[in-house]
Parts: sequence; C-alpha cells; structure tokens
Amino acid sequence: MDNRKKLRPIISVLCVASAAALLAGCDILPGEVERMFEPEPTRPVQSSAEPKDIKTREGAYNSYGYDSLSDSKTLQLDYETLDAYVSKSYSEEFTLNNTSVEDFDRVLEAYENDHPEVFWLDDSSRYSYSDDGGDLTVELNFTVTGDDLGSRKKELDQAAEAAKSGAPASATDYEVEKYINDYIIENCEYVDGADNCHDAYGALVNGKAVCDGYSRAFQLLCNKMDIECVTVEGDAAEFNAKVADESDVGHMWNCVKLDSDWYHVDVTWNDGEARIQRYLYFNLSDEEVKQSHTIFPLYGEAQPGDYLFLNVWLPECSSDEYNYFKRECPTVSNLDDDGDVIAALIVAAENGDEYVDIVVDDSLDYSDVVDSITESYGYNWLSAANYYLEDTKIATDSTFYTYEDVPVVTFVLQYE
Repeated sequence: MDNRKKLRPIISVLCVASAAALLAGCDILPGEVERMFEPEPTRPVQSSAEPKDIKTREGAYNSYGYDSLSDSKTLQLDYETLDAYVSKSYSEEFTLNNTSVEDFDRVLEAYENDHPEVFWLDDSSRYSYSDDGGDLTVELNFTVTGDDLGSRKKELDQAAEAAKSGAPASATDYEVEKYINDYIIENCEYVDGADNCHDAYGALVNGKAVCDGYSRAFQLLCNKMDIECVTVEGDAAEFNAKVADESDVGHMWNCVKLDSDWYHVDVTWNDGEARIQRYLYFNLSDEEVKQSHTIFPLYGEAQPGDYLFLNVWLPECSSDEYNYFKRECPTVSNLDDDGDVIAALIVAAENGDEYVDIVVDDSLDYSDVVDSITESYGYNWLSAANYYLEDTKIATDSTFYTYEDVPVVTFVLQYE
C-alpha cells in the first residue's frame, strides 16, 4: 500500500494580473519608486556552517546499531559474526552460542541499520534457523549469489558514485542533504512490488522503491557524503501501530545529524506532485514528526510482537534550526511588513533561482493573503525586488502556486 501523504497545488495563479495594468497605466509615478522601496531590505544571514569540498567527503560514522548492543558483549560478537557471513558470496550456516531468536532479531536490525548497502537479504524471510535450546544455528536467505551478487554490488557502488558526482562541488552539510533528498525524489519512483523495492539497490539502480528503499538509499548517500544518518521504524499516523489491526502499514524514514543536532527526514513523503512537498518532511523535530508519524519503541521497551518492528537506537530531535521553512522561507505575518519577502526575491534573482517559497503565518487568513497577492502585493514585491536588482530583472508574467493543505505561496520566477 502506498502510504505517502498526498499534496497537490490548487492552480497556478497569475500573480501580476492587475499588476500589468498598474504598470501600463503608470500608477507608480517617476520618483515614487525610491520612496516606496527604501530602505533596502536586509538580506538573510548566510549560514555560519563551513562548506566542504565534495571530493573530501568520505564515509560518515555509521555504527549506531552496533553501539546499541553495548549492553551485551555477546550480541556485539554476534553482530561481528553476522557481518562476516553477510559479506560472503553465498549463504552459509553459522552457529551463535547463548543467543535466542529474539536476540538475533535485535542484532540483525542493528546490523541493517548500519549497513544500508546490503540489498541481498530476502526482505520477506531474511533467515531460517534451528534452536536446540542454547545455541542458534542460522542460515541467511540471499536473493542473489555468486558473480551476480558481485556484479550488482558494483552497480550499486556506481550508482552511489554517480549521485555523489552531481552534488555541489563545495557545500554545507545542509546543502548536500537537500541535494540528496532532491536527487532521490527526481530519480526514484514509488512502486510497490518492484524488484528490490525495499532496498537501496531498487531506489538507486532500478529507480523504483517503497519507503524502506527510499530510506536506505538516503542513508547510504548521506553516509557516503560524510553526513551521519540512521533509519527509523514506525508507521503513518492514520494507521494503527498494532499488527492485529489489518489497516496497519509499517513505515520507515530517517534521522540525520547536522552540526550537533538530529532531525527527522521522510524522503518518501517528500516525493509528491507539488514541488513544495519535497520539503514538508525535511528536518523536523520529534514533536513535529509525531503529528503525522508514529515512532515504534526501542528494543526492551515493548513486548515482542506488539509492533511490526522495533528501533535499535533513536536520537533526540529537538532543534528546528535546519528546518527548510524556517531556514529558507520568509514568513508573512503582516502584508505591509514585506522586507523579508523582497529580500528573498532579490537573492533568488541574483542566484537565478526558479522558485521562492513564502510561508503565510497562522495569524492571517490564507485565502485573504492569496487574494491580496493577486490584486497588488505580488506585483509590488516583484517591483521592489527589481528596483534593487542591477543585471537580472524578474519578469512581470511570473506566477505563483497555492495549496489546499499548506500555508505556503510558491513564486515561479521568470526573468526578462
């Protein structure tokens, strides 16, 4: 089942319908423009984070799953044994001493959390076992083996390298993370039942995946580009978390570390028809993500079988510093206090950007704001930006999108 949240733009609205008439009728008299638009709006403060050369970005720390087993030396040894047998070209039996099936499930979950590149374990039945009451004999179920497995590993490596090669040459972690989010959205389609749809190979090589494929691909690329990232087990809020409920659908997304803080990112739910949707679930706090998602508990905090899966480790996500809407979008709380909007349009034009997203504060009526932008404010904002632009001018036939469920106005900029 496709459990992505749907969002669509209502229409593309001509934001200068009355503006063109204003311009043609010379309602703004010579000499008045300078008085209207001074002082020059303050531009957004640039990030203090240091950009890094993409060539120097190597593997990030990705052993949170292993670390989660630190309460048991036995389980960490089992993790190391598992790693040796997952890395083989063919599946082989191995025996773990003093390990229960429940323990091995925890070890396997921890291992897969650390290794998003592993695509050859059967997602429907990852292993078979026999338990003689003390020792657990396990055989992993590989979906591909031998030379074919080696060839597909190379294909995944090449796909990850191709993604990295398209990243900004010099960028902050936030900018690289945003690139990875956009890359997966642009190169992967949500297709339930496609080959390898539950893993990174399906997302990056085949271009078809579901939520766990999206998440593992995102983690793989983040880690490859020196950004710490883990997966999160849960489901969508509209579904019951209990397995007994037939409506249940498990879900997977990511947590990513920027500077010293962690954030939730759901690339699957960011993949939608509306452009703004790709950032709706981009760098959310725990509080924000819980409005639409259910996070499954950690091992040891729930009875086995109560949930589809359990998490091995969860970071605390309490910051909103790198939330897309806070970081990149001006917020309109008073239509006449528009300096941030004009500054954003100026910066966008200087960068040659196609889109500018503007958040409408909850204190305002969204429909009234849209009407005001259509009637005059949109044109005034574009004119004000053009007043301070030297080389590039924004065309008066630029448009904007509005949405049913999101208080955002997206300007689609055209240039003269």
